[in-house]
Amino acid sequence: MTDGIIQTKEGFHVLRDDSHLSRWIEAHGRLDVAKDEIMRLFKPYIRTGDTVIDAGASLGDHATTYAELVGPTGRVLAFEPNPLAFECLKWNMLRHPQVFCYNFALGCLEGGVEFERDANAGASHIMGDGKTDSESPLVNVTTLDAMAMEVITRCDFIHLDAEGYEPLILDGAANLIRAFRPVLAIEICHGHLARYGLDEAGLRTRLSALNYRVQELEGNPASEQRDVLALPQ
Repeated sequence: MTDGIIQTKEGFHVLRDDSHLSRWIEAHGRLDVAKDEIMRLFKPYIRTGDTVIDAGASLGDHATTYAELVGPTGRVLAFEPNPLAFECLKWNMLRHPQVFCYNFALGCLEGGVEFERDANAGASHIMGDGKTDSESPLVNVTTLDAMAMEVITRCDFIHLDAEGYEPLILDGAANLIRAFRPVLAIEICHGHLARYGLDEAGLRTRLSALNYRVQELEGNPASEQRDVLALPQ
């Protein structure tokens, strides 16, 4: 077992020092801890045979339910930049051959970026201050448009949970989105967006330029942190 990774009694791979998701998986004895929410909010937009993109896949807690929804004829492309979380993701997805795992962050450029790990592994993020810190690891970043040229021939649903990097992922996916018109599920967190000098208004402007309308899900539309759907018009 890789240092920093442990296995639950059910056989799921989680992070030893993670304060949140890994502990929830251990406590509940299941990887699909988000299943009820996904089935309630996203199931109407995902069909058998679809292709789903999971940006910020972490340990696979969403990807495992997406795999169930698309079935053996569909595909789930799961992107996770954190090297240790990605190792867990790979192990956890062995039971789902329709899930393809990529150790990349998604953004608007291709290359290497500094990455800051957090005690809550799901809050780890690309560093946005432009400073060079030899203590900060580098992770690879790519764009969905670049991936589309190589491996994406269909796209029906995209889930973006990238700790404030969501607008930049959209910038790097404009061609793919125009071509396939997928439904988008996007986490909005004002504090995370501000880390990169971004805001919700800018995110909405990007979606409007792509001819998408935002649909609020559960919660207060003025909330600091929430998920929204963006639907093609």
